[in-house]
Amino acid sequence: MTEKPKRPMTAYNFFFQAQRQMLLQHLPGRAGGRKPRNSHGKLGFAEMARFISAQWKQTTMEQRAPLQQLAAQDKQRYQREMAHWKQQQREREQKREREQEQTRNQPSHSTCQSNAMDTYLQPSMPTAMTCTNTTPLEDAATLLLQQRIDSSAMSSQAMLATFASSSWGGQQV
Repeated sequence: MTEKPKRPMTAYNFFFQAQRQMLLQHLPGRAGGRKPRNSHGKLGFAEMARFISAQWKQTTMEQRAPLQQLAAQDKQRYQREMAHWKQQQREREQKREREQEQTRNQPSHSTCQSNAMDTYLQPSMPTAMTCTNTTPLEDAATLLLQQRIDSSAMSSQAMLATFASSSWGGQQV
């Protein structure tokens, strides 16, 4: 499954990214020499964010123009990728609906099984079990139940032997 596109960055995001890189390169190590886990060890994020946001507030519109242009380009990228992603999602949903429709249109297994079970529970009533569009496993089960009805003297071991010799016998389903 393809992932949803990343949201576009704003002019401030681009500014923050550039300033962070510059700060991390030019700042000396943290006082005391202790480095927190999973950190670059030079400056805490809260301190860095306060410093960079103060710098952003001091920038002029002319200084922000190239960053706003980058943000506009990133927004266009996002819109293109999002349109493509939405199209893929629609196609996936349509495919899923078609598959569900196909499974709904397939014959119900419960009809054949309930007929076979009714016959099994009432063996004194002779009935013909006919199922159309059934799976091989259902056919084998129907055959076994029909044989039980036809020859009530057949033992359960003989029925199992008949099933084991069928094409589905011995396979786990």
